[in-house]
Amino acid sequence: MISAAAVITTTVSLSFTASPTVVVKTLALGPAISVIVDATVVRWCRFRP
Repeated sequence: MISAAAVITTTVSLSFTASPTVVVKTLALGPAISVIVDATVVRWCRFRP
């Protein structure tokens, strides 16, 4: 469930990188990267047995 939400959020954030405005691209790329890092690295370390 968390991974699916992370994929959806990342997809929506990355869709804004198609904008011709550099500011919008920058503001879209940051959250996309942070969501992927949170969903993979942080959760992997937290829930690892």
